[in-house]
Amino acid sequence: MILAKKICQLHWDYIDFYPLNPKSPIFTLLIQAFQQQNKYIQPYFMYGNWFLLTNNKNYATYYSSLPSRLKNTLERRSNKLKKEHSIEFKICTNFSETEATLRHYQSIYSQSWKKTEPYQNFVPNLVKQSAKKGWLRMGQLIIDNEVAAIQVWFTLHNTAYIYKMCHLSKYSKYSIGSLLTEYLIKTAINQDKVLKIDFLTGDDNYKKDWMNERKELWGIQLTNKHSFYGILRIVKHVIKKNIQLS
Repeated sequence: MILAKKICQLHWDYIDFYPLNPKSPIFTLLIQAFQQQNKYIQPYFMYGNWFLLTNNKNYATYYSSLPSRLKNTLERRSNKLKKEHSIEFKICTNFSETEATLRHYQSIYSQSWKKTEPYQNFVPNLVKQSAKKGWLRMGQLIIDNEVAAIQVWFTLHNTAYIYKMCHLSKYSKYSIGSLLTEYLIKTAINQDKVLKIDFLTGDDNYKKDWMNERKELWGIQLTNKHSFYGILRIVKHVIKKNIQLS
């Protein structure tokens, strides 16, 4: 309550708190604290977060719980790929391997459907620093000596985080993204012995096939009703809300 009062004594138009767990007591306390300061409060949904709790199960047990459709796809595409091409899976963990692996990643990423990264050095620096700390798990699927798919994972504190993934579209018919995901999940469960695998943000349909839990992350926007830009923000929110309801 004291912190909310101090914040409201400053000059601002609007403030965003995010991401927050809407089931956390802090979420409710923030809303109540700023309501008492006569601020316009707008709680809003940001995104879903899919994750897997392994419950110390091995990969075979986990695999048996996957949807039949996904298991059939993995088996069929894997058999077809192995029949028509030579393949190899690799995981980059060492700092000495990051330069070469990043070159493959950036080449594949530039050819994929992904949006251009706004900060070009962020991912390479994150990968290198994570490798130094022993967190990096950068998976590669190599087809006929060509790196065809890459995923960037980080493993720490008994959790594997799935951060980035991309693949060459010419191999899409083999579902190589799914095959690499399967390989990395198997490694995370059987070798790293993680307790949790986290797909991070987004409600993409494919994530629920792999994961068994979901939570929501919300934000709270505070608007100053005595500020010109604050009033514009409120008007924008009201219009957007009415459009959604109509």
